Amino acid sequence: MDTTVQDKPTLLDPKRLVATVLEKHGVHLGSDDPALILVTINQLVLQEALDQLQKSMTASISQANTSVDAIKSHAARELGIAVRTAAQAIRQEIQNDINAAKLDSEDLIVKLQAANAHVNVNRWIAAGIVAGAVILVFGILLGRLL
Repeated sequence: MDTTVQDKPTLLDPKRLVATVLEKHGVHLGSDDPALILVTINQLVLQEALDQLQKSMTASISQANTSVDAIKSHAARELGIAVRTAAQAIRQEIQNDINAAKLDSEDLIVKLQAANAHVNVNRWIAAGIVAGAVILVFGILLGRLL
């Protein structure tokens, strides 16, 4: 984008400058006065300095935007790693809890089976005693009748 001095607005209007100098200092400047030539040169120098400053600022802003994009990308990667690590830790904790609950339930089942077996043994012993007592009573009754 190549721009010329005519495309850019002037910083000072020469007619307004001549009028202001006449009003404040009582000096009339002509259109070919060296002071106006110096003002024009000064305007050109200032405009060039502003153009360079604008280019420099544009480059700096572009570089800053690139840096911000790189930082965002890096932060997103780091956040993704942190989230995956945290999710893996949570999964491991859940798996540990499941394994512990499984062991607890297996232990409880073994204890219930042992208690049930003990109750069954006691039932069979009681049934055997009752059956023995019935046979004994039958034997005694049969022995008296015969």
